[in-house]
Parts: sequence; structure tokens; C-alpha cells
Amino acid sequence: MDGRLYALSPDGIVTWKVVDGGPVVAVGRDGRIYAGSSAFDPKNGKRTAEFPNSVAVLGNDDTIFVQHEGIFAFDSRGTIKWNSSAVAETPVVAGNDGDIYFGSRSTYAVRDPVTGVPKYVPPPPGAPRYRVVALDPRSGSIRWSFSVRGKISAVVRGHEGTICAGSYDGHVYALDPDTGALRWRFWAGGKWGEMPVHALAVGSDGTIYVGAGSYVEAIRPPSRIVQKTNASTGTRIIAPVAK
Repeated sequence: MDGRLYALSPDGIVTWKVVDGGPVVAVGRDGRIYAGSSAFDPKNGKRTAEFPNSVAVLGNDDTIFVQHEGIFAFDSRGTIKWNSSAVAETPVVAGNDGDIYFGSRSTYAVRDPVTGVPKYVPPPPGAPRYRVVALDPRSGSIRWSFSVRGKISAVVRGHEGTICAGSYDGHVYALDPDTGALRWRFWAGGKWGEMPVHALAVGSDGTIYVGAGSYVEAIRPPSRIVQKTNASTGTRIIAPVAK
């Protein structure tokens, strides 16, 4: 890797290249390329916009979402549309409806009115410390949040738009994308809760793959039957997922 972004013709000829391009995150409806913290013209590689941090995800209307001391939304020219003080601790995921979802520590970035430096304010005593958050892509307002007991390791979009979150409390939570209501949850934490969920991925058929301890577990919607495989021994267990 040389840190450059390359554009190739169908026969493999380099048509342009730029330095400090960064990994490609998305391609807009107009062909604009979003890589690293910049947007590039697909015809000549000209940098058309720059953002304060790497582009996190591209919305349905080509709104660019960036994680940088909160969540920022930009248009394709790099003009800010809104920013939210909700602090994302997982990569941001765009839903089928355009909303964006992420895991948060229930802290907020409050900017000093004089210096502009953000300060992170913890939740009040006794309040849940971790949550899944859904933001409205048009305004940045919080549409709903769902609280859990452990740090959220990953948020993914699953079967029929279901928002799935893995937590260090040992559970996988499946949430309604519109309301945040719990559809079902799966305990992957082991007999004594010694296995936090540290990774989630979704296959092309909607199967949800869960990494917990030394196990990889496959949840197959809509029946929610789980196949559990020990990565060390190859042993498999098949069982239903509890409501």
C-alpha cells in the first residue's frame, strides 16, 4: 500500500491517481468517490470536498456522515447540514429507511461556548451507560435509543432491516428499525457470562454471524435457529434462539 487512490479503466490502465486518497468508503449516485476524509471527481480525481474525519457512511440521498467528536452530516460539496452530540463507539450503519444507527456510551459532547473544545458529560448516576442510537438523517435528532448493560461492540443491519447489536453483556439484540423495540435477543455469553460478543457480521442470505469467546455462532432468520461452532475444536451445537 502506497497511500494513493487509483482509478483504472476496464482494461487495467491507470487513468488517474491521487496521494493520500485513503480507503474507498462509498460511491455516490453522481459517481463521486468518497475515500478517507475526501470526495473525488470520478473523471479526473480532483478533490471536490474535505471532511474533518474519515467518511463513515453514505446516506440514501448522498448525505455524508462523519464520526468526529459526535456525528456530522455534510452534503456532497462538503457543506455541513447538521451535527449531533451523540458519541458513536461503533461504526455508523445506514438503515433501509435512511436512518443511521450506532452504539454509544450514553455520553454527550458538550462544546465550551468560548473555546469550542468538546467536553464529554457522563449520564446521571444509575442511568444506563450503553445504548443503541437511531438518528434522523434529515435533522440529526435522536429518533430512539435502546439501553443495554454492556459496551456495544458492533451494530449491523440484518434480516428485513432489523438492527442487530452485539454487547459485552453477552447478548445479541435484534431491534425494530422504526421504534427500537426489542424483537428478540440471543445469549452468546457462555454458561457463566465469560464470553462477551465482540463481533457481528451478516451474510448475503441474512444469517447473522456472532463472534463470542472462542465460538462463532450463526443465527438464521426468520426461524432464529442458531448453529454454534467452536473455532478451536470444530464442535457444532444447533439450538433455537430465545425470545
